[in-house]
Amino acid sequence: MTHEEAAILVREVLKIMNRRMDVLDSKEIGVEGWVFYYNSAEYVRTLDDAFFVWGSNPIFVRSDGATYWLDSISKVEALQNADFNTV
Repeated sequence: MTHEEAAILVREVLKIMNRRMDVLDSKEIGVEGWVFYYNSAEYVRTLDDAFFVWGSNPIFVRSDGATYWLDSISKVEALQNADFNTV
């Protein structure tokens, strides 16, 4: 899976969840996948703080397409420090 495919997947998930959200930013986590940050589509389009939605937990998409909602930023930090070569 490419970054672009993962971004499309995240947008589809947000659409299915009936959320008027869009991808704001993303961060690659080694070769394992990407963390996507999202916010209201209006905020992404305008960057006007009046449209900012608090509490939008990041979404992690593994390179195999598996998708996980992260419950906090600390989970993102844990992913960055994870050794994916160990079981």
